[in-house]
Amino acid sequence: MAAPSQHAKLGASSSERWMKCPGSIQLSEGMPNESSVYAREGSCAHEVAAHCLQNNGDPDDWIGEDVKHYEDIEVTQEMADAVREYMDFIYSAMAVYKAETGLDDCEVVYEQRFDLTHIFHDMFGTADCVIYFPKWMKLLVCDFKYGQGIAVEVKENPQLMYYGLGAVSGKHNRGLHLVELAIVQPRCPHHEGPIRSWECTVEELLNFTDDLVAAAKLTEVEEPTFEAGDWCKFCPAAAICQTLNNRAFEIACAEFDSEGRAVMPKPEDMTIDELKLAWENAGLLKGMVASVQAYAHSQALEGKLLPETKLVNGRSNRRWKDKEAAEEQLTEMVDMGMLKGDVVKSVLKSPAQIEALCGKKHKGIITDLWEKGLGKLSLVPMDDPRQPARIDAIEEFSYLTEENNHEQT
Repeated sequence: MAAPSQHAKLGASSSERWMKCPGSIQLSEGMPNESSVYAREGSCAHEVAAHCLQNNGDPDDWIGEDVKHYEDIEVTQEMADAVREYMDFIYSAMAVYKAETGLDDCEVVYEQRFDLTHIFHDMFGTADCVIYFPKWMKLLVCDFKYGQGIAVEVKENPQLMYYGLGAVSGKHNRGLHLVELAIVQPRCPHHEGPIRSWECTVEELLNFTDDLVAAAKLTEVEEPTFEAGDWCKFCPAAAICQTLNNRAFEIACAEFDSEGRAVMPKPEDMTIDELKLAWENAGLLKGMVASVQAYAHSQALEGKLLPETKLVNGRSNRRWKDKEAAEEQLTEMVDMGMLKGDVVKSVLKSPAQIEALCGKKHKGIITDLWEKGLGKLSLVPMDDPRQPARIDAIEEFSYLTEENNHEQT
């Protein structure tokens, strides 16, 4: 699997943010871009989906397995089910085309990289899936979103239209009349269901270029404007943004006490209007808290711990010491009748899955084949009963501060 790719400053995944809040680009410069566990889960799900689509794989085979670059994330049944729903949508779209046209000539590209720097500098990205249907002269651009925090609307969605522009630029030599933009978001309830799509003409999509360029230019003015909203959840600078801080205090009806500490009112003491405002903006408040936690965590990984805090190792999963050696030995066990079933499909099964196949009688035979890695580092109060993490453990997890991931995965 490919290493997580870096994203453009004015990339598609962050387009809603910087188009709504131009100042976020300059404020984010130099800020550590630590991925939250939710962002990393989304990126991991994308990796599993891409691998399965490109190799005709089964997402269930990845349950309990380590995904390269995302070893701290567990592939669960829920993740596998979400990946399958995304895959089924893609396969269904191609099947419908073949059934209606009798042709099998659609062109499909997974994780399509595109470049829009001819429109404005530092604009490029990667579309999850792009399918071209020659007979229909139609392009389908699909975005897989694993997140469950915010239900994403598809109509005139800036990120999807940005991806659409990138996809169209790669099909300039094809007959093309219609573009369908689709979102597959299995884990977040929406009144239109987990799969939502919107069609537009190529002309409508190209007209979006003017809006995109105009918004990009506003990010480079000397004093850009700031606007708080749901998009703040994905902003690297959310933890230090005064506009977001002021908005959050306004929404929460917070006040400062005589010692300068923020005091939040009890819900029962709030007016109906105040309660409604807080309820409607709960996502923004949660996002701000998450951003502060992520920033504090990234600082701790650099050795800048908050007073009376420490880093500790969390729960870890078992992994094979040497996958090739384990696969060889497990295959021999199958031949000897000590194991029943396939130990390898598209990937080697996990130690827990193999133990289930072994049964109690042979369970201990594989003990020497696996080990437990270090659990993900967490920032906790000093009175937490767990021991502080070792220095080498902190260094092992320092990569979490160096990766950029999809903002709305």
